[in-house]
Amino acid sequence: VPKVDAQKNKKLYLSLSKVMQQGLVASCQSVHKGGLAVALAKTSMGGMLGLEISLKNLPGKVVRDEVVLFSESQGRFIVTINPKHKASFEAAMKGNAWVLVGKVTKNNIQIQGLKGNPIVKTTIDCTLNAYKKTFKEFA
Repeated sequence: VPKVDAQKNKKLYLSLSKVMQQGLVASCQSVHKGGLAVALAKTSMGGMLGLEISLKNLPGKVVRDEVVLFSESQGRFIVTINPKHKASFEAAMKGNAWVLVGKVTKNNIQIQGLKGNPIVKTTIDCTLNAYKKTFKEFA
């Protein structure tokens, strides 16, 4: 079990709460079941906007794209912000572990792997249809 630094987590959560209260955050999705891939899909579907993501800047020594995409480690978030709030967001999050992984786009969801190779290229509609199809029995 990895050691959890409670002070760092507390600082992160307080900083994230602060930027949310300041209206700097457009959306925030926790990374849990299904990992980063599912969190990115939910973020995209929730706003009906696309994403261009690169895994190259992620910290750590992971060498396989699928491990990065589907790891279910806790304490991570996908946060989207309006570009005009970038400087304020970065200043408020200083001293916390975070990384810019991409940008919001119109319709497509594209993810480049750790080596810069394309690993996901789809549309929001395709993602939403697959999601709804999975849960059609529960509607």
